[in-house]
Amino acid sequence: MFSLPPELQDFQARVRAFAQQHIAPSASAIDDSAQYPDAIHQRLVGEGFMRTIATPATGSLRFLRRAILIEEVAYASAAVSMIPMVNELGCTPVQLFGSPGQQSELLSGVANGSLFASYGLTEPQAGSDVAALACAAAPDGPDWVITGNKSWICNVRKPGFCVVFARTGGDDTRDALTAFVVPTDSAGFEVINAEPTLGLRGSPTYNFRLNGVRVPASGILGKPGDGFRIAMMTLNHTRPAVAAQALGIARAAHDAALDHARTRRSFGQALIEHQAVGFMLADMHMRIRAARHLVYEANLLLGEKTGGDPVASSTAKCFASDTAMQVATDAVQIFGGDGYSRNHPVERFFRDAKVTQIYEGTNQIQRMVIARRLATAVAQT
Repeated sequence: MFSLPPELQDFQARVRAFAQQHIAPSASAIDDSAQYPDAIHQRLVGEGFMRTIATPATGSLRFLRRAILIEEVAYASAAVSMIPMVNELGCTPVQLFGSPGQQSELLSGVANGSLFASYGLTEPQAGSDVAALACAAAPDGPDWVITGNKSWICNVRKPGFCVVFARTGGDDTRDALTAFVVPTDSAGFEVINAEPTLGLRGSPTYNFRLNGVRVPASGILGKPGDGFRIAMMTLNHTRPAVAAQALGIARAAHDAALDHARTRRSFGQALIEHQAVGFMLADMHMRIRAARHLVYEANLLLGEKTGGDPVASSTAKCFASDTAMQVATDAVQIFGGDGYSRNHPVERFFRDAKVTQIYEGTNQIQRMVIARRLATAVAQT
């Protein structure tokens, strides 16, 4: 079993107790309402947990601490785990490429709950294919003017900022994109609609339009043309967070199925005593243990070496999310007809797990990342 350092064991115990007391009892209601849980967000701020994701990226255990926070919150409610996850996704480009002034203002705002961070990469015709981005920015005097649409973005109805990636010139995608910090209350920043999603219903996702939004040159992260590198480095840092979320969902689904299999009787035996069910639970247990090691390794590597290990990040994200989907599917099966009912949480785990295989790079993209590295790397596992 992976052993956490004592300081992180204490942190894990504190987050777990908080999540079970203040999040788990509301998880089903949050899902039913499809409303952002503002009160819980403020509790996370009050406990200092948002500082875990909105601080300068220092310390070898910083990302492992982040993973523990997200895993334990996701165990209680995957939708609520989107609060630290989405805010970190928006904060990470600022942590990696922001000026001291940008970091001081934006990160402290997220940590104290006065600002919400979001990440504007995806467009209606450009998700995994970043080269297809159509949103464009052009210089106009001391400012840049941004025009285009973004989709599948959280937090943009909240006061704060969105890191928007826009085309600023050049044919090669690696030199054509620039990252801008865009306040969500900017003139011309128009939220179009919310997506009616399958899962994570307490984390509303929006499409928005930039109608000639003006951003000063000081709003650029890095320099013009750095956008592709910023986007890829950000995702390399945040994919292990998705992996931690998936691990939390998988654990919750496994524990619910295990409890049910121990107490429900069929043909004179507890369900777990039937080999078909026992083997399903054994497979769940093995996959979760393997996923935990991959998740913790990827997050440790981010803290120990600049940029972490892209293969480790992709491996953890892909394996943990596939595990979450498989475990949640089997949990529904073990519950039988009850698993198909909204009266039991495993159907929510099933719905929440699916998107972990899709966002921040589909698992097909993760396999491409790994395969390309394998094609050029020295054979070593």
